[in-house]
Amino acid sequence: MLEQDPVDVPRLTARVCELLETEPDVVDMSDEAVERAALILRPLLQPATDARAAV
Repeated sequence: MLEQDPVDVPRLTARVCELLETEPDVVDMSDEAVERAALILRPLLQPATDARAAV
C-alpha cells in the first residue's frame, strides 16, 4: 500500500481562501461541487483528525 504524505491543512485552507478571494468566478461553490470536494478531501483529512484525537 502506498503511503500518503500528511495533508498540510492550514496551508491547504489558506490556499483555498486565497483562491476564493482572488478568483471568485473560477471557484465553483455549487452544492454539487462542495459535496464532491468533501468526498475527495474527507479521506485525506481523516488521518490528521485521527492523529489529533490520539494526542
